[in-house]
Amino acid sequence: LSNNATTSESLRRNTDDPDDCPDRVVIGLLDLFGFEFYPVTSKRSNGFEQLLINYANERLQQRFVADVLARAQRELVAEGVPWTKVNYEDNSSVLRLLEGQAGLIDILNEECIRGISGSDANFVDKLLNFHKGHSQLSIPKIPIKSQNTGALGFYIHHYAGIVLYACDTSWVEIN
Repeated sequence: LSNNATTSESLRRNTDDPDDCPDRVVIGLLDLFGFEFYPVTSKRSNGFEQLLINYANERLQQRFVADVLARAQRELVAEGVPWTKVNYEDNSSVLRLLEGQAGLIDILNEECIRGISGSDANFVDKLLNFHKGHSQLSIPKIPIKSQNTGALGFYIHHYAGIVLYACDTSWVEIN
């Protein structure tokens, strides 16, 4: 670090007004490859927190494709630069499943509003019934039941891969 490096104490004092600390250097990193999941054979299941991580990565993927790949392709075509078109996967279908009207988030929120009558099992049942036949949602051929709640597992077909989520960690309560 240089002599101009700002101490953590001065950063804490000046976080509200960046002009108070002109020597501060900020490096921001965005991990576009943060998508992860736990395999079925793992002792840990893909729960609510993992869904939120993967949802954020779906959003980042869509933003990256729109801002970087699609824009670059349009610019190269407009400038007449010869190049090979890059095909990229459109993940808007999985985003609609997650955040769209009557999507996973809406259904989970609705189940949370029900109070003590809301349950993980009801949430999964509503999700699977409402989105039956959705290309980004499927159920295991052999149903997975949680020992705690009896809730079913379900697959979401993310842009980076298919993930099995087990609704066995009190999704309704956590949300």
